[in-house]
Amino acid sequence: MALTSFFRDRETLDLIGEHLAPRVRSQQGVRIWDAGCASGEEPYTLAILFAEWMDPGAFGTLRIDATDHEESDFPQFARSIAEGVFSTTDTMWVPRPFFEKYFEATDAPDRHRLVAALRERIVFHKNDLRALSPVDSCYDLVVCKNVLLHVPDAERGGVAMMFARSLLLGGYAAFEATQPMPEDAAPYFEKIGERGGLFRKVTELP
Repeated sequence: MALTSFFRDRETLDLIGEHLAPRVRSQQGVRIWDAGCASGEEPYTLAILFAEWMDPGAFGTLRIDATDHEESDFPQFARSIAEGVFSTTDTMWVPRPFFEKYFEATDAPDRHRLVAALRERIVFHKNDLRALSPVDSCYDLVVCKNVLLHVPDAERGGVAMMFARSLLLGGYAAFEATQPMPEDAAPYFEKIGERGGLFRKVTELP
């Protein structure tokens, strides 16, 4: 399973907020694909942030497609993500105001559940990126952290091109800060900022 935690890579998260928050505030039907969601901390981080950025009515139309492949043959994997329950250790990086606002107590003193309003925004799918079969299209944001690093060099371009086809024009792709845009897909994106791993789709594919 990929390395993950709540609010990991704050630099890229801040860039996402800077560029997407103004445009999605009242937008209906915002779509996000978290490609490589691991145990769920990342898609729930995105749900928390978009809940802060969007008007309540618009947030109710947000959909986050969370996908993974490594452990997704196990039914409890998808169930645990849907339940949104995490330990005190898991949530240690959640800023306190967000923890108090978006987590609720469970019967176990060291376990905390994301509120239903966030859990309802996330749908888990099994997906192998190397099969080049996207779960959907017309995304505003595709997030793929610490995953392309584990894809053979010869296949990274195809995965990035799949993301490009899945994004709306003007949509964003967020990679690990150290991951450059693969050469095949580079003509269709511009880098946002000197640091962080955010790219904006600027050209439609033929």
